Amino acid sequence: MSHQPPSRFAIAVCVLLALVGSVGAVGSWGAYLTDSRLERSGPRAVGLVTDSHVSRAADGETDYIVEYTFALPSGREVASQRGVSQRLWSRLRRGERVTVVYSAEHPGRNFPLGAGVTSLGLTIFGSLLSAAVAALGYAVLFGVWHERRRP
Repeated sequence: MSHQPPSRFAIAVCVLLALVGSVGAVGSWGAYLTDSRLERSGPRAVGLVTDSHVSRAADGETDYIVEYTFALPSGREVASQRGVSQRLWSRLRRGERVTVVYSAEHPGRNFPLGAGVTSLGLTIFGSLLSAAVAALGYAVLFGVWHERRRP
């Protein structure tokens, strides 16, 4: 019985799974660590809440959104929005001041104090899911490589 080798498309899909999964696993930790560092020691600015609203998805998921502006030391104004906890959202209303934590290198990366870091549990879940996708891609690629080496 002859064995047909995998198509180039199948190999490309496995490479894509391996790469996307690897980037997702590393990226979720990178974002978590960056936001944790910013929350601990990033620059702060006093911002102004420009709007707050609730967004409901068809699946019943509710997001609490706060829109705000803040000024950098250079005077440049940055407008942003962020999904926050219901508890924080209920305290922030239009016209109120809010402390904003931001990255000096990339001011677009900012968040209201107390709303910046994705939970550790969600970071672990995301990185494990991404690692599983990567492992699947690598396992199939290893199998293809191993099969091709057989006489």
